[in-house]
Amino acid sequence: MKLSAFSVNTIFVVLMLLGISLIPVLSLQLLPSSRSNDLSVSFSWDNAGPELLEMEVTTKLEGALARTRGLREIVSETGNGWGTIRLSIDKEENIDAIKLYLGSVVRSVKSGFPEGVQVSEVRGGEYSSGKEAKKERQLLLTYGISGPGTTQDVSRFAEDNISNIVSTMPGIESVTVTGAVPMEWVLIYDQQVLENIGISASDIRSALNNYYMRRDGGKVLIDTVPAKEYAYIIFRGNPLSHEIDMLNMPIKTLGDRIVLLKDIATLDYREKSPSSYYRINGLNQLNINIFAEKNANVIDLSAKVRDKMDLLEKDFGGKYSLQMAYDASKELEDELNQTLFRTLLTILILLIFVFLVSRDFRYLLIIAVSLAANVLIAFVFYYFLKVEIHIYTLAGITVSFGIIIDNVIVMADHYRHHRDRKVFMAILAATLTTMGALTVIFNMDNEIMRNMWDFTTVIIVNLSVSLFVALFFVPALMEKIPLRKKEARVRVARKRKVVKFTWKYKRFIGFTWRFRKAWVILAILGFGLPVFMIPSSVDRDKSYAETYNRIFSSEWFLTIRPWMDKLLGGSLRLFVEGGKGEWRQNDNNDRIRTSLSVVMTMPHGATLEQMNEAFMKVENFVSGFQEVDLFTTSISSANEGRMKITFKEEAEMTGFPERLKNELVRYCNSIGNADSQISGVGRSFSNSLGDGYRSEGLKVVGYNYRQVMKYAEVLKNKLSENRRVKKLYIGNARNPEKMREFVVKVDKAKLARNNSNVNDIMWRLRSLSYARDEYTTAYIDNEQTSIVIRPKNTVETSIWEMQNYPVQGDKATFRLSDVGTIQYEDTFDKITKTNQEYDVSVQYDFIGDYMLSNKVKERVMKEMNQSMPIGFRVKEGRDYWGGYWKMSNGFDRRILYILLVFCIIYFICAILLESLKQAMIVMLIVPLSFIGCFLGFYCFGLVFNEGGLAAFILMCGLSVNAVLYIQNDYNNKIIAGKARGLQTYLSAWNAKIIPILLTVISTILGFIPFLIGSNVADFWISLAIGTMSGLIFSVLVLMIYLPLFFMRKEDKAGCRRKNSGMKEGGRKWLSHIELNKIRGFIKH
Repeated sequence: MKLSAFSVNTIFVVLMLLGISLIPVLSLQLLPSSRSNDLSVSFSWDNAGPELLEMEVTTKLEGALARTRGLREIVSETGNGWGTIRLSIDKEENIDAIKLYLGSVVRSVKSGFPEGVQVSEVRGGEYSSGKEAKKERQLLLTYGISGPGTTQDVSRFAEDNISNIVSTMPGIESVTVTGAVPMEWVLIYDQQVLENIGISASDIRSALNNYYMRRDGGKVLIDTVPAKEYAYIIFRGNPLSHEIDMLNMPIKTLGDRIVLLKDIATLDYREKSPSSYYRINGLNQLNINIFAEKNANVIDLSAKVRDKMDLLEKDFGGKYSLQMAYDASKELEDELNQTLFRTLLTILILLIFVFLVSRDFRYLLIIAVSLAANVLIAFVFYYFLKVEIHIYTLAGITVSFGIIIDNVIVMADHYRHHRDRKVFMAILAATLTTMGALTVIFNMDNEIMRNMWDFTTVIIVNLSVSLFVALFFVPALMEKIPLRKKEARVRVARKRKVVKFTWKYKRFIGFTWRFRKAWVILAILGFGLPVFMIPSSVDRDKSYAETYNRIFSSEWFLTIRPWMDKLLGGSLRLFVEGGKGEWRQNDNNDRIRTSLSVVMTMPHGATLEQMNEAFMKVENFVSGFQEVDLFTTSISSANEGRMKITFKEEAEMTGFPERLKNELVRYCNSIGNADSQISGVGRSFSNSLGDGYRSEGLKVVGYNYRQVMKYAEVLKNKLSENRRVKKLYIGNARNPEKMREFVVKVDKAKLARNNSNVNDIMWRLRSLSYARDEYTTAYIDNEQTSIVIRPKNTVETSIWEMQNYPVQGDKATFRLSDVGTIQYEDTFDKITKTNQEYDVSVQYDFIGDYMLSNKVKERVMKEMNQSMPIGFRVKEGRDYWGGYWKMSNGFDRRILYILLVFCIIYFICAILLESLKQAMIVMLIVPLSFIGCFLGFYCFGLVFNEGGLAAFILMCGLSVNAVLYIQNDYNNKIIAGKARGLQTYLSAWNAKIIPILLTVISTILGFIPFLIGSNVADFWISLAIGTMSGLIFSVLVLMIYLPLFFMRKEDKAGCRRKNSGMKEGGRKWLSHIELNKIRGFIKH
């Protein structure tokens, strides 16, 4: 049943209204979300070195986690006082179940860790994919609250009067209150008093544990009839309900005297010592973090919550004050305003262009309504596909405007002249090639391209909808909104111009055919041959090395090589070597406010209080500048802290940020106990005295850490034999810093003669240097409570006292200096393991070119691997070079993606055109269009980032569209009975060149808004310029090279004539074909 134009228009209007009704329920947020399959567990142990922490914590925890189902990779890093284990889980596994299982594993293992080890919960696996249906939270607002009383009092007030109310609002996932200092029970003892009576802190802990002990005593047989029955025996101390004053608890018996806990210790309830600091504008305040559901409308929900918080603050009576510290909707609104501006500007540019070309308001109305229908109907698919609306999807909508308008223009122009839909096969082929090219992006899984998934999805949805709009809606609109026919005089004038241009163009085609070999050579040299990549020499181990090096390393070849590279390298050489422009050199993928970053580090052995004091000085200094809007301080450990400084909007674009950076440089140099790094504006500053970056490196890998270190020393010595190797260093940090610690070395034979052991010495040294906190539990007010056993004063002892303090053995008293020494030695920054294999880097600088450096590395690796046992090996240490795009063999996978796009487009064209030959003709246009991309990147000095790759992929689909339009019209004319050859090709050219030029120009105009503004990310810059320059060059390629594939024998014979003969043939063709059409039109 054929639908009328009225029915088709009604159906599309209903779909448009449905799309409008779904706009408020679409998910709106700033950035795309995804769900990570990476999990991590962090742990810390104050003042523990990497090797001790690795042995006591990392190895045990990693061994337990390695049994996780679906584990792809496990990587651990252990540093001074900290450690992290990262797990990568298969995508097929249930990440929630894995996370729950890992949590139970961590809880079961950490009970066997030494006292003072703190283990975090399992992190990661959060939802960030807009395809997931479960609700996961996203931070919406953060408020700071201050008021009378302790932080615990303020925290309880916030939870009772704010959290419980706001958390019930629709769209709010949860509300948390952070920053309150927790309270703890502390047993305080005098270290000297305990030593005098022979009691240690461990004795106190054991007494408390034994009082409420509960131990398994095995099982006993209690019955044999009718079957054997067993009962388990539990040894238990006093009942949990037994009330006793803990301070009256007996600890130890000394002769006739029972030592009670109150005799040697006091109990205190105090705020817990902080393990980290986080301040906003130098103020310690509590933060109220409000989290929204994943699919919530951030802008609308943020406004409602702000209004609610204002009402709540009025009821506080001035006792408590709220200060907003973060609002996710503000940044989102700024980004949306900029993106919407680009979208509206794109629409305006395209509509103005359409009107200037057509000068017909009815034609403009048809195009505008078709675009509106396309976008509104696409909203319906966004809703059902659960596509999130964020900056990338909005950019995708903006980009697609320039492409979907092509389908509308081509169909409208064809239907206007022919009143049929035969051009739809060309539209379908052109659209499918673009969609097929974009599908490759879904196979790219690095961080930036993962953000492009929704961008690609939106374009594919819009293009799919545009096919139905072009096939059904545009013809139906044109039936109801008929276009005015042009006056006869105008049409005759246009026909004369077409005939005149076609006659000249045919002469140009004849010229190109006569010199076709030169044009082919020009195309090859224009694209470029990769001769500039040919190495000047190869390794002498290869069989052809002698001949190869004799030729390519000879003096005459090296003399002509610069000229040969420039002559044969073409635009490919310019693209690979990079542009010389200074327009955009930094790859900055996000719109970031001007800010300063201050990072301060202290050596191993520093305390958290010392780091905090250093940052408090910087905070007091920064707070004196009124141009500063916000500065946040985060101190996570005693070795490192960070501060981020942002400025008021009116001061961002002035010279104040640079002036403040210079002031900070001078001020931080006056803080002598910390190294500082300041970056964000201008050149970065650092007063760290590290050894600096090493350019080369090798890794020793194995299952035993001490053996790996031993082989690393052997590798270091072997490399040092080469005079070109300098600044050798063993360690995994890319910028190694000198780290030193005191190491105790004892002679076990001397210890044995004194009837002592290492444990006796360790216990004595620990009592001299410091006494660590002991942890236990007890019942206070009928509630089981954690208790810290802490010395009253920390003992400070010199190295000399430690070496000469008497140590009591079983039968003798001796000093540490009698059996060993204390030496100051270098230590290692961190210990890394991958899949439970240790890897230690040997880093160095190499004086010479990279080829010679590779030869040295290959020779050393071969010698080491031949001498090392199974389970140990040496491998390349710079495996991070090239990043995600480099494959294991050094090949750039981006080339493979482009080749995959070629294959997809070729088979789509072959299927739709039903010809392998015609599909090959279409594909030959693509690499020639890349010349424009190469030149665009070179002229504007752009880097080949992910935006450049997206531009090349998009160009593969867009450059073939024009060829498909002409090819389809050519085939239709052949089916209608026209003869094959140049004459029919020119007829198809005349019919489609105007729509082709309109579509190319409209696509280019659609990218112009991405070049407007000062905060445009380099991704969009590369995408826009790469696509625009490629499209411009594709028109030239289409005009010069495409006619050569349609030449027949009679056409070739005619093109061999002289210019006069060609001119006569052109006039004959003009008079017999076009003039007859013009006269018939005038007569009519």
